[in-house]
Amino acid sequence: MFIVDEYTDGIPENIAKIMRAVEFEVMFDIVKRINGAREITRTADYELYRLNQLTGFQKNYNELIKKALRLTDAELKRLYDEVIAKGYAYDERLYQAQDVPFIPYEKNEPLQQIVQAIEEQTRNELINFTQTTGFIDIFQHQEVTSQEFFLRMLDKAHFEAITGVLSYQDAITRTIDVMVASGMRTGVKGDMWVEYDNDGKRKWHNRIEVATRRAVLTGVNQVVGYIAEENANKLHTEYFEVSAHATARPSHMVWQGRVYTKEQLHSVCGLGTGAGLQGWNCYHHYDAFIYGVSKRKYTDEELAEMARKAKEKRTFKGKEYTLYEATQHQRQLETKMRAERQKVELLKNITGRELEYEFAKQKQYKTYAEYKDFSEKMGLTEQIDRVYTRNLFQ
Repeated sequence: MFIVDEYTDGIPENIAKIMRAVEFEVMFDIVKRINGAREITRTADYELYRLNQLTGFQKNYNELIKKALRLTDAELKRLYDEVIAKGYAYDERLYQAQDVPFIPYEKNEPLQQIVQAIEEQTRNELINFTQTTGFIDIFQHQEVTSQEFFLRMLDKAHFEAITGVLSYQDAITRTIDVMVASGMRTGVKGDMWVEYDNDGKRKWHNRIEVATRRAVLTGVNQVVGYIAEENANKLHTEYFEVSAHATARPSHMVWQGRVYTKEQLHSVCGLGTGAGLQGWNCYHHYDAFIYGVSKRKYTDEELAEMARKAKEKRTFKGKEYTLYEATQHQRQLETKMRAERQKVELLKNITGRELEYEFAKQKQYKTYAEYKDFSEKMGLTEQIDRVYTRNLFQ
């Protein structure tokens, strides 16, 4: 099944955009509701406002999630119908070469059933993400649900305002800073946000966008792997070609682009492990390969040249970067710009924060200038669409 590795990175982007929009809308709603309590001084009035706002927040959140899931459902169906079906059709040439009947995707019911099952699995993961969202409460050193975070920030802002510790504007600005630094996260249980897995390694609850991208890519990889192995069985080959791309991490660069047996996919390429083939943020896939029929996409000499160029370092502001390191830094700058843009948009309508708003805008412009300069010097394509979040719910 043919999928260009560089294209794989963009496969989950439309769904990630939906989750970024959810994140911003929740932040905006929190700021709006805290801002609305600034004139309340009597305790009884505040308690009534607090109850009404929590009810309103929960209702608005539920409606937002329903809209988001409708959009993700449509996007998942488009993704599998277009990407999987188109990639699967590419394999017909191997069947013709081996004089083996090829079943088109629209008539291949077993494959469609597998695709539907994995699509449903991905959909359920996204539903679970939306049911367990939250933010990091840096004051209590906890990761809490979105509803609990809203109440904590509302109570904190109200208490500090009526006691004179902070103005409401200052309290709102601080809440904005906390939210954009944290980002909306998944798997929230009210405990410390750092857990440990069975190997004793630190495991962070993911930002919702990261978790979404990973879930979608995992689903696509499962389908692609299934098709590759079905093709190998039907075409009577034990060999698979692993894809290759110039920005692969160093540990993947050593095995990418070559032909392996199924056992070697596990023993050499680490298939089935988080750090290996089709593991964490891995864009590689593998296809059935028939010696004497299939043609490798890259020769050993081309792979060696790709690896050589990947090790070349370019300098930016006194620091050297390999190609892989440059792509990682580019992602970090995109995350930074996204947080800065969120802050600008959230400050826009807060009275008395005009200076902070202008400062935030200038900071955003400065980071983008750095991003643009860095991408140009590293020879990387800008991915600015990962920064801007359109309102998808109007």
